[in-house]
Amino acid sequence: MDLKLHEQLSFYYDSGDSWQVNLTVTDIDESGQEDGNNLPRVIDGAGFGILEDFGGVDRLGEIASLVKRDGVTAHRSELNWSGQWVPDNFTFDFYDQDDLNFRLKRLVQAYRQVYENHLNFGAKMAAILDREYYPGAHQKEEEPAPSVEVDLPLVVQKLKKADGSNITDGKLARINNQLIAAFIEDLKKNGKLSEKTVKRYHDELTFYLIGYLTPRKATLFGWIATDIGELYFKGCSDDEIKRLRAALNKLNKFLVTQGVVTPQWAREFKQGLKNSIEVGHDYAKETFSDNDDGLW
Repeated sequence: MDLKLHEQLSFYYDSGDSWQVNLTVTDIDESGQEDGNNLPRVIDGAGFGILEDFGGVDRLGEIASLVKRDGVTAHRSELNWSGQWVPDNFTFDFYDQDDLNFRLKRLVQAYRQVYENHLNFGAKMAAILDREYYPGAHQKEEEPAPSVEVDLPLVVQKLKKADGSNITDGKLARINNQLIAAFIEDLKKNGKLSEKTVKRYHDELTFYLIGYLTPRKATLFGWIATDIGELYFKGCSDDEIKRLRAALNKLNKFLVTQGVVTPQWAREFKQGLKNSIEVGHDYAKETFSDNDDGLW
């Protein structure tokens, strides 16, 4: 669209709820210095925004009044009925710009994957769409204190005990966040990796340990932790699984150097990843090779 300064446009979203979004061009950057990797992004805003499949403007106004009067707890089932996440401290004034930008960049990739490349949503993309990653886990300011203040042996002990238990997702996510934070802090202190690489390790582990294993009541120390070949059936590509495998192996090397797991355990884990990928790749390729809606 060749829009000019101060021009306006409107578009409709969701033919059922009929949201009308009005946009105005307030500035045009013609410097050519903008880094495309940072786009699109939200630069300012206010409020939580719309609630999906909720009934449109009228219903949103109604539930906003009820929540303001009675609080979130009294209307939790109504807020969550469509399966979307709302924070415990939810108000309609709630605004998290970091979370918005975290999701925005990745959702653009997700819809391009579906509508342009004709592929299924990957497991990562589906988790982001549904906010199955632990909200706030990606935010730098939400990470636990530096690794020197994390009792790593205790964290590992808790994760081993939690595997397959009835621990809540939130509590398990917080323990995993401590593990990830200790690992990331060690990478930063080492100073040999770029900031981009460190962030990639953080995002990969957050997705897998928190977004994928946590809802299954599983941890790094459970029997399904190496079964990443299953992700082929969730829409993950070879490159996505390759990056995840590298992050998990790097994490396990860290755990060995910290003396909280044995080298034998790390070797068996690494071999388990390799075996799972080989089986998952071959079976998924055979399953979806003749299916236009599949992965291949």
